[in-house]
Amino acid sequence: MFECTIAASPDQLDSLIESFEQFCETKGLQGAVVMQMLMVLEEIASNSIKYGYPDGRTDGRIAVRAEILKNNLTLTVTDDASAFNPTQFAKPDTASGIEERKIGGLGLYLISQLTDSMFYQRHNEQNILQINKKIVQTPNSGV
Repeated sequence: MFECTIAASPDQLDSLIESFEQFCETKGLQGAVVMQMLMVLEEIASNSIKYGYPDGRTDGRIAVRAEILKNNLTLTVTDDASAFNPTQFAKPDTASGIEERKIGGLGLYLISQLTDSMFYQRHNEQNILQINKKIVQTPNSGV
């Protein structure tokens, strides 16, 4: 199991990503699954840091937990930021030219495309986002 808590600060993001990548390596995960989940984690954490604390709070925390059970990687990200449900977003316009598109929403769309499922709840003034990703077991993996 992987557990890491960081301050909701941009300078903490690299440490979180590196720690999660090391966890994946120790579990024998490689290739596309690792790259996809690193992108997902970075997008979620950076969105929380950028948009979740509009009141100027500097004491925010982001906790990440990951575990692998059978052929499924579950990533749970909990923060104490403003309430935000990333599972209820409008699909961005990907058909129009870039000049005509509304800014925003592509990161959440990317997350939805790279994962198998997402579940959100708000509990005790915290956002809790659970993400599931099916992984393919290979003979050399520790999965």
